[in-house]
Amino acid sequence: MSDLRSLRICVEANNRAAIDLYEALGFTAWAVEKQALLVGDHFHDEIHMRLDFAP
Repeated sequence: MSDLRSLRICVEANNRAAIDLYEALGFTAWAVEKQALLVGDHFHDEIHMRLDFAP
């Protein structure tokens, strides 16, 4: 028996294709981390998502 309760991932907030894919797989957003990533001289927000499993 597995003790796995959830999978958690992060996705760049402007990556609509990835967000749509993860939502189609059952992931839900649970937090937004503002300015989480710095690429060059531009900050990007990150969405934290999770997929919960029944206990």
